Amino acid sequence: MRLVIAFTTVFFWLLLACVCVSFAQQKPVKFERLTSEQGLPQSVVYSIMQDHKGFIWLGTQEGLIRYDGYNFVSYTHDPLDSTSLSENRVLCVVEDKAGTIWVGTGNGGLNRFDRTTNTFTSFHANPADPTSISSNRIYYILEDKQGMLWIATDNGLNKFDPTTKRFTCYKTVENPTNDKAGNSSADNIRAIVEDPDSTILWLGTGKGLKKFNKATGTCVATYQH
Repeated sequence: MRLVIAFTTVFFWLLLACVCVSFAQQKPVKFERLTSEQGLPQSVVYSIMQDHKGFIWLGTQEGLIRYDGYNFVSYTHDPLDSTSLSENRVLCVVEDKAGTIWVGTGNGGLNRFDRTTNTFTSFHANPADPTSISSNRIYYILEDKQGMLWIATDNGLNKFDPTTKRFTCYKTVENPTNDKAGNSSADNIRAIVEDPDSTILWLGTGKGLKKFNKATGTCVATYQH
């Protein structure tokens, strides 16, 4: 019995020593900073995405930026060019399964980027058109398993059908309380995640976490603190 205890004790200390040596041999994590000295045009970055070609796309306060590991290319708004980025403040950027890049801006609506021509097609809110996007402020874009784009705005959840190019807006509350700008804090959606059960979306909103059923177009549960 004493031999077993002694062996176990020795084994434990040897294992602990090996773990300590392993940690000691690990190199510290190093961060490489990219600033204006390396050519970064704007240091306020809201979102980052890597596309299927390996390019890094940055949504910044002053436009959309592409980085290839060596050089930066900026895409900004030109008031004299309708095919330029609709607004410089880029809050989110995502690539869909077809390789198309979608850009959500702070107050310029949704943009679709054409890699071939380096031009943008923008989609804006139009109160007179119920099939337009419900707000020009876009916080998050998600492509679901069916290829639909779900867009989080400060005025509801929007579904965009790339085939018909039509938007469907869903309100997440029945009786919203509007703020000074006229937008409901409960409909101020900041994040979207698709559940493994692809009929469900999880929404991060101004009034807690919401469970949204895509089939019915309604929120089936709300979780608040």
